Amino acid sequence: MRRFSALGCFFFLGLTSCSSQDVVTYSELREVNPNMKLVDVERITGHKGELIKNQNVPNALVATQPGQVVYYWRNKDGSSMSILFVNGRVGAITEDGLDRNK
Repeated sequence: MRRFSALGCFFFLGLTSCSSQDVVTYSELREVNPNMKLVDVERITGHKGELIKNQNVPNALVATQPGQVVYYWRNKDGSSMSILFVNGRVGAITEDGLDRNK
C-alpha cells in the first residue's frame, strides 16, 4: 500500500502535496522576511509556489509594475499565502484563512 501511495504522489500534479499536511502554515508565513528570495521562501514552506500570471486569484496580491511577480501557495482547505516579489525579493505578503495555531 505504501508503494502505491508513493507512485500516486509521483504522478500527482497541482499545488498541494500528497500528504494531508498543509502546503503553507501560519508559522511558516511568519518566518518569511522582506528581501528574501523565492528560493528562501520555498525552503521554508517545503513547496514551490505557483506564479500568478494574468489570473484572478481571490485574496492574492497583484503585480502591477515592471519587476514585480506574485507567487501563491494554497492548501487543500482553501487557505493560502501570496507573496509579491519586487526585483526578486519579498516585497509584500498576504494570507487568507491560515490557521494561526499551526
